[in-house]
Amino acid sequence: MQLCHPGRQSPRASGRSLFQPSIAPSAIALDTGAGVLATAFGKLMWQTPSAMTGEDIQTVIQEFLQAARMAKATGFDGVQLHASHGYLLAQFISPNVNVRTDAYGGSPRARIKLLFEIINAIRKEFPTSSGFCVGIKLNSADYVKGGLTEKDALDNVKWIAENGGIDFIEISGGTYESPKMLQEDADAKGAPPSARSAHREAFFLSFASEARALLKTLPSTSLPTPAPTIMVTGGFRSRAGMAEAVLSSATDLVGVGRPACADPALPRTLLDPKVTSARSPEYKIKGSAILRALPIQMLLPGIATIFHTMLLAQIARREKPDYNMNIIQGAWRVWLRDIVMKGWLLPGTILALLVALVGRWFALHV
Repeated sequence: MQLCHPGRQSPRASGRSLFQPSIAPSAIALDTGAGVLATAFGKLMWQTPSAMTGEDIQTVIQEFLQAARMAKATGFDGVQLHASHGYLLAQFISPNVNVRTDAYGGSPRARIKLLFEIINAIRKEFPTSSGFCVGIKLNSADYVKGGLTEKDALDNVKWIAENGGIDFIEISGGTYESPKMLQEDADAKGAPPSARSAHREAFFLSFASEARALLKTLPSTSLPTPAPTIMVTGGFRSRAGMAEAVLSSATDLVGVGRPACADPALPRTLLDPKVTSARSPEYKIKGSAILRALPIQMLLPGIATIFHTMLLAQIARREKPDYNMNIIQGAWRVWLRDIVMKGWLLPGTILALLVALVGRWFALHV
């Protein structure tokens, strides 16, 4: 089970009132890009967060611990701490978001202190000998000016191993301000990866290889627990590509995320020797050309997330996932159609009809 606190990336009214700010290591607002439209979008979606107090930090530690307890109690074999993609733990690690001057900021080692306190709290209750797995999703870089660099990330990998208690580190990169981890889904997907996604995958593999090599230089006798294994997620679509990544010694493990949203049985297919050329389903997110014209950097990756959520919703309903739908058609089929069929409020019905008409226009012209 992946455990995540969004911190300043929590949109307005997400579990709190519309005007109550989110929390973050420092009161630094999310940068949604230049231009009137991007600025307006950012103001509408997010507020300037409140800098966390010492009490807030202790509360977050206990919340992660409680979530780990729930995961264990409900049958999960372990948890992954999401310290990537600009969420709260990544915000503490990042020098351009964490400008604190107390014990949780001011130096790279201090900025990672919260992560270690959460790991240690979980391991105190569920030691490595218990068999309960604890992993981390970690940025290789933030891709923003003044953010986490590759050198910083390698230092973090080393310190995580020296702290102990972690079974694997999953390598990723980017934040909402520079969503590299989602950018590949903005383009056509399924068959050969685009040049951009291939470059991104190669970059993550390059860093993963460096991290893996670094961990092998650490004497096992100097570590409190065995060094974590390395995992890479993102860009993988075929068994051949995944096998090549492992056989090249760039990574120990391969993660399959969005392809599994499109086909939950994909991992089983990948491991089936009877299937000669296993790969993810071929599909394309329609309408991306129009959305790309809008000057809002995180809009397109956000649409990709919604698209895969719609695929999961269809699968949960035991429907065949529609890989050819556009976002408007998907919103109608997955969410808005039910509003109309159940006779909910008239405004909802009118909105659903408008969306359906727009979706029809997209189907004819996109």
